[in-house]
Amino acid sequence: MKQTTSIRAWVLMLLCGLAMAAGFATQVAAQKAEAKKQRTTRLPAHYAKVVTDEQRSDIYAIQEQFEPKLAKARAELKAVVDERDAAIEKVLSAQQRKDVAKLRAEAAERRRAALSNLESAEEPATTESKGKSKGKKAA
Repeated sequence: MKQTTSIRAWVLMLLCGLAMAAGFATQVAAQKAEAKKQRTTRLPAHYAKVVTDEQRSDIYAIQEQFEPKLAKARAELKAVVDERDAAIEKVLSAQQRKDVAKLRAEAAERRRAALSNLESAEEPATTESKGKSKGKKAA
């Protein structure tokens, strides 16, 4: 009887420990997800595999420091590009502007269709089915 009580106590402690660990892991995962959600910047290409956590934090701080300057520069660049595009369009006749608008709409539709195809694509075909789709001739 005493041994059964001891085993029950042991199992109960083990289950409590597992529940606490699971709760802690869930809390840590939620904190990491929240931190990622709040952060809008990313490390520069190829940095993620080589920097320490401290360096990562320093880089994010530097990125935040420069973001207002970069946002202002992007806005200024967009204004210049818009001004240039307006000047270019003035060179075209009304019919040419209409044709360009139609071509842009067609290109946008092709991009939407391609994106839709990518999103709905199944897993890559096996090598056997790839060979068949390339139109191999029967022997």
